[in-house]
Amino acid sequence: MKAGCRPERCVGTALNIAVSLLEAAGGTGRGSRVINLIGGAATLGPGKIVDEKLIEKLRSHLDIQKERDNTRYFKTACKYYNDMAVRAQKQGIVLDIFVAALD
Repeated sequence: MKAGCRPERCVGTALNIAVSLLEAAGGTGRGSRVINLIGGAATLGPGKIVDEKLIEKLRSHLDIQKERDNTRYFKTACKYYNDMAVRAQKQGIVLDIFVAALD
């Protein structure tokens, strides 16, 4: 990890791989669950929600409402995760995501 940076986390890619593997392994109605325990915000790849640099603060609800600069990844990340949820739901896959961001 570089000084002054968040750890590299490619959560969106990891979830995509998990859902893809479960889609390939069985049909609809099989029922599966992906439990994702994350130690901070996604900083790389699709689903990225914040820059790696710690100088950029994580966004708040007010930042999202006012569309401040630190929300520039918000809309694309929401679309990515919503599309992932639709894919998972069609295959009977449950996605549990637990995040603890302490930076």
